[in-house]
Amino acid sequence: MINCPICEKDLKSPRALHAHMLKSHIDEYRAKGCKISNFGIEEKFETVWKKKESTSIAPEDFRTLDLSNPLEREAYSEGYCFVSDGNVYTIAECKEKGWI
Repeated sequence: MINCPICEKDLKSPRALHAHMLKSHIDEYRAKGCKISNFGIEEKFETVWKKKESTSIAPEDFRTLDLSNPLEREAYSEGYCFVSDGNVYTIAECKEKGWI
């Protein structure tokens, strides 16, 4: 939890604090350059945003279905979205394999 330096409202994340400052305290926020660190609270939180690492690398021929191809368009209509090595896959199957 992060507290607003002006009104002490509890917020869940730095992003929520930034939005709150823009909405509720815009004049004070602009006066400090629209930076949370200028309020002296940067040491209260440290958020590290990391991209989810893939557990597996997709095959080289992995691609979305080509809807101009009648067979692939039929597979798409049945819920498949991707193809690799002649096999079709749903979004859920590709996520499970770590390809997307």
